[in-house]
Amino acid sequence: MAARALCGQIGDAPQLLPVLYGLFVFHWIRGHMRTARENTEALLSIAERERDSALLLIAHSSLGCVDYHIGNNRTALDHHLVKARALYDEKTHASLAVAYGRDLGVLTLCYTDFVQLSLGH
Repeated sequence: MAARALCGQIGDAPQLLPVLYGLFVFHWIRGHMRTARENTEALLSIAERERDSALLLIAHSSLGCVDYHIGNNRTALDHHLVKARALYDEKTHASLAVAYGRDLGVLTLCYTDFVQLSLGH
């Protein structure tokens, strides 16, 4: 939380992304979905402004996870997981697994399957 407060002094800069992602994971794992979603929405705002495929991938995959866990399956699929899957390029984004602790392509596929199952497909 202190890192987020310090980053607030520099505004919504791309350097804030790892902090927001870390806060997302912290709150997501603890089941604080509202706070996790707030952090991912801030992350998406930065990603859209920067128009960076890696940032957009991180934001959409994270929002897809949160929306699945709060029962917004259609939003998770149609608005986030489909976009994350379309953005993912193994050659370009595989290195994100080291920085963010998971392969976002695999994560997106898994959550897409979770949502599809929840929707009865």
